[in-house]
Order: sequence, then C-alpha cells, then structure tokens
Amino acid sequence: MPQWDVHFNVRVRSDEPRLVRAIERSRAIAETIRGVPVIVGVRRRLNALNIARAVRGTAAIEGTRISETEALEVLEAAPDQRVLPPDRARDEREARNAQAVMEFVQDELRRDPSRNLDEPLIRRIHQLTTECVPYPENEPGRYRSHGVTVGNYRPPATGEEVRRLMDEFVQWFNEGEARELDPIVRAVVAHFFVVSIHPFGDGNGRTSRAVESFMLYRAGINAFGFYSLANFYYRHRDEYIDALTSARFRSDGDLTHFALFAIEGLAGELSMVREELLELVRIMAFRDYARETLDAVPDLGDRRRARMLDLIRQLTNVSLIGSTNEQLAMDGAISTVYGRVGQRTIQRDLRLLVSQGLLISRNSRLVPNVDIMSEFAEA
Repeated sequence: MPQWDVHFNVRVRSDEPRLVRAIERSRAIAETIRGVPVIVGVRRRLNALNIARAVRGTAAIEGTRISETEALEVLEAAPDQRVLPPDRARDEREARNAQAVMEFVQDELRRDPSRNLDEPLIRRIHQLTTECVPYPENEPGRYRSHGVTVGNYRPPATGEEVRRLMDEFVQWFNEGEARELDPIVRAVVAHFFVVSIHPFGDGNGRTSRAVESFMLYRAGINAFGFYSLANFYYRHRDEYIDALTSARFRSDGDLTHFALFAIEGLAGELSMVREELLELVRIMAFRDYARETLDAVPDLGDRRRARMLDLIRQLTNVSLIGSTNEQLAMDGAISTVYGRVGQRTIQRDLRLLVSQGLLISRNSRLVPNVDIMSEFAEA
C-alpha cells in the first residue's frame, strides 16, 4: 500500500489558462448571485438547500445513507426532534453535526472575516464533525496516535509525525508560499493537505472538505451564507479520488490538476445555484403577474381572487422546495386552499386561471405557467 511522504515543496501553475478561466468564472458567478435581491424567506430556503446538499454530499462520500430531502428535513427540525427512524440515528446525528460545522464556519467568519486557518480551528471543525458518533479509535478534536489506511493510500503513520506535519502545514499555509496563491486555490490546497495528512482517527474527509468550505467562504464564495463542494465531489467520486491520487503519486508535487478539477467543479456548481436562483426570481415575478392579471378581471370578488392567488402560491411553493409529482402537487394545493368547497367552484376557478394563461395543461395536468415570464425578459 503506497505511502506519500507529505511535503510542502508543491506548486500550482497559476497561469494555466483553464485554471485562470475557472477562477474568474467562479468569482463572476458568485458576484452575480450575491447581487440578486431576494426576500428573506427565499434566501433562507436557498441557504438551507445549499447546506442540505453539502450534508448529503459529504455524508454520502463517507457512506452515510441520507438523501437531500432527508437532510433538509433534519435541518429544518428542532434539535431535539427525531426525523429519521431509530435505526438511522447515526445518519441523523452526522447530518446534524455537518450542520453544526457549517454554522460554525459562518459564525467564525462573520466575527472575523480575515480569520486565519489554524490548528485550533481545524480541531474544532473535527470535534463538531464527529461528536456523539461512535467512530472506532477516534477522539473528537484530537489528533490520532495510531496508523490508518484510506483505500489504497496510507497516510503518515505516527502521532508524532501527524503533529509535526500539521504544525508545518499551518505555518507554510499562512506564512509560506501558499499565502501567495489565489484565495480560491488556497481553499483547494488546504483540503488536499488536511485529507493527505489525515490527522484524526476518523472524519478526515468531512473535516478537510469543511476546511475547504471555510476558505471558500473567506474568499467570498459564500452564496447565500454557505457553499460547499462536497456535493460535487460526491457526484464525481471516482474523479475526485483519482485527482487526489494523481497529486500525491503522479504529478511530482504539481497540484494544478487537482486544483483545476475542484475549481472547474466549483464554477459548475455555482452556475447551477445561479440558475436555481433565477428560477426562484421568475416564480416571485410570476406571483406578482398573477396578482396583476386577476386584479384586472372584471367583477371578480375579493374572496375568490384571494383563493386563486393562494392556489398559485401553493403550486409555486413546489418549485421553491424542489421537483415533485405535479398531480400530487395540484391535489395537495386544492385540498389546502379549497377545503370543503364543492367541485363546481373548484372547476370554475381552474377554468378562469387557464383562460387567463396562469395555468396551462402539461402531460394532461394543470401546472403554473411560470414560463410566461420569459416574455418579459430582455432578448
């Protein structure tokens, strides 16, 4: 089993054209996202979705069975409320730990935006990551004193070596050549070294990705409060492991390929966040358009107008929380809005919404005509 002798005589070719483009694209998209005005409720929802995806991604890489939907349910539940079945208590605990780490990252950098990466911070991230989870031979927040293996990679063996390397890493990262790297590249490099030193008994992958997220947040890549590359690494797990292996054993100290892999992934992930944000803005605009349209309908009573607007709101809420079965969405919305109102009244309102272009038929089902908002976009 190969062992990489961890050293800091590494380089990143900062002038590599693809890397330059990926960094510029990531910054531009992050700036666009931050510049879009979004109401507090939607902003909170987007932040929760980002965190849920990160929880799901970082847990799935390590083998935890939790879906994005389940992660979101855990995040939105009270701390003492059990969401998953008892036999999945560990999955839920790990999700809550990941949430605690992300909140810690946010709080630290809100208090001190220039907060340096140091050993106490890394140990605290690990403590939050592994607290109350029975990992064998792991002490939350404490460096390991025994050897470990990770797939086909063997990290530094002894506790003394781990402590020395972590001390050297932090000094090199904050005072050595790493200080001159682009801040986004520094985030990826920090991830690489923490996961390569593997300083803890367990939870090293989660810790290294949280360290990366800390540095991305510090670099200004904080779309709606928090952003993590964990979901990207999960969806490209084989390439992720290969990029790590290549950086250790095939590149002779050149981390450019690993940085390029990660930052191109970052740009792609941020692009998806931007598209989701724009879709949410379209939904908000569609709700306003529906109100204006119904306000212009002659002799439409206030109660009936309010009921139909509530139906539109219920239906578009589906888009705010992710895709679902459209017929179930319609059935649920009608049940919520109309209660015991008769079918004739329901059908009358649906016909009016269709005639005004607010609902359309798709696959024999009625859905909100959000696409109509494209008519108001600049060509």
